[in-house]
Amino acid sequence: VWTFLAVRRFWQGDDLRLSQGFAPGEVTTHTVVMLAAGGVLLWQALARRSAGLRRLALAVLGATAAKVFLWDAAGLVGLARVSSFLLLGLALAGLAWLDRWASARAAR
Repeated sequence: VWTFLAVRRFWQGDDLRLSQGFAPGEVTTHTVVMLAAGGVLLWQALARRSAGLRRLALAVLGATAAKVFLWDAAGLVGLARVSSFLLLGLALAGLAWLDRWASARAAR
């Protein structure tokens, strides 16, 4: 919640009311923050060898992917939409590979 409000304050100033809507940069910043949080959670799950933390990381990353497909893409057109999906797909594929590698390593 604090991170959401910090991003909101950065883009909207002291007026945090949701009735104003969201600035395009604010929506993108929220996506980047969510993706980074999922990556950090996954990194910590690997370092601690925690299956529960790994599941939480995957839930955060899944929520981020759903947000991009359902909300962020609605405001994009043309090449911006294509590049957004491409970058998200590459990031998720890399994290999926990392998760699979960690699962195989934990099974040993």
